[in-house]
Amino acid sequence: MKKVKLPHILFLLACFIISFLCHLSIDLNKGEKMTPVLFYDKNSSLNSSRLKLPEVNLTKIAPLRSNMMKRINETYRKILVTSFPRSASSIFTLSLAKISTKSFRTFEPLYDFRKMIETQSEKWGTMERVFGVLNSFFSCEVQAKGRMGWELELAVYYHHFCTYQQDQRQIPRITHIYHKEKCRHYFDEHCPSSDLRVVKTIRAQILSEALQQTLYARLLQHHPDLMILVLIRDPRKVYVSNKVIRFPISSVDEVCSKQIRLISAAQKAAEQLDAMNRVIVIKKEDFSKNGLEFMSKLARTKLNREVVFPASAWMKNFISIEKYSRDISREQHKLMLYDNASTQAANSENCQKVFKLMNYDIGA
Repeated sequence: MKKVKLPHILFLLACFIISFLCHLSIDLNKGEKMTPVLFYDKNSSLNSSRLKLPEVNLTKIAPLRSNMMKRINETYRKILVTSFPRSASSIFTLSLAKISTKSFRTFEPLYDFRKMIETQSEKWGTMERVFGVLNSFFSCEVQAKGRMGWELELAVYYHHFCTYQQDQRQIPRITHIYHKEKCRHYFDEHCPSSDLRVVKTIRAQILSEALQQTLYARLLQHHPDLMILVLIRDPRKVYVSNKVIRFPISSVDEVCSKQIRLISAAQKAAEQLDAMNRVIVIKKEDFSKNGLEFMSKLARTKLNREVVFPASAWMKNFISIEKYSRDISREQHKLMLYDNASTQAANSENCQKVFKLMNYDIGA
C-alpha cells in the first residue's frame, strides 16, 4: 500500500472545502434576499442626509417596529416648523436657529410658488414639488432637474432675503443673474457645514390633510434626525392679526379648521411611522410667555445642546407675550375684531376642538 504524501492530503482537503463553499453559496441564493438594516449612530460623523432609505408606497406603509425606532438617533439636527400665517412662526424659527452658531435657517422656501399650492392643493404633483424643495433644504443637495430645479433656485434666493432682510415687506424678484449665483453660493457654502437646519413654512398647511400626511411621513422617513414642530396660536388672535394686515381670511372657523387639519396630518404621519416622539404640537403662548426657558428645555431635551450667550440674552430681551401699538384707534379696532372672533368661535365646532386640545380659555 502506497503512502499518501502530505501535499496530496492538503490538495484533497482544499478541493473539499471549495466544493462545500460552492454548495453553500447555491443554497443561500435559493433563499430569500436579506435587506440590510441601516443603523443611525448619534456619534457617527457621517451626514444623515447621505443615508439612502428605501422607497416605499407611503399610502400603504406599515408602521416601523419599536425596536427599529430605538435605533433612531434622538438628538435631532433638522427641524420643520409648520404653522398657520400670523402665528409668530418667524420669531419662533429664528429663536430655534439661534441655539446654534452653525445653524442654517430657511423662513419660507415655498413662497414663490404659493399660487400653485393654493390652486392645486388636492393634486399629488403639488405635494411632490413641495417635498422636493423641503427635502433639498434638509439634504443640502439640489436633486431636482428642469422646472423643479428652477423653482428650487428661486427658493434659495428667497431664503437669502428672508434671512437677512426680514424687515422688507416686498421680497424683490430676481432681476440679475448675480443675485441667483450669490444665493446659490451661500446655500452651497453654509448648508452642508451646518449642525442644525431649521425650515419654516406656513404654506404646507394649504395642502389637503391626506397630502399633508404623506408629505410629513416622507420627510420623517427620509431624515431620521428630523423633528416636526406644529406651532398653534389662539385662533381668535390669528384671525385678528390676519385682518389687521388685510390678509384674505373669511372667518375664525377657517383658521380653526386648518389648525385641526394641520395637527391631525402631522400626528397621523407620526403614528404611521410609529414615531410619535418626533412630532410636537407647541402652543405659541407657552413659548412667548418665557422664550428663554422654553427654548432651553427644547434644546436640552431634543437637541442635546445648551442655550448660551448671546442667544440667551437675545431671547430674554426680544421675545415678549404681546406687542401693543401706541395707536389707540388701531388697538380699539383690534379689540372689536377680537370680540367678533370670539362670537364666531363660540358657534364653531372646529374652534371648540382647538380650544379643548390646546387648553385655551373659551371666555377669554
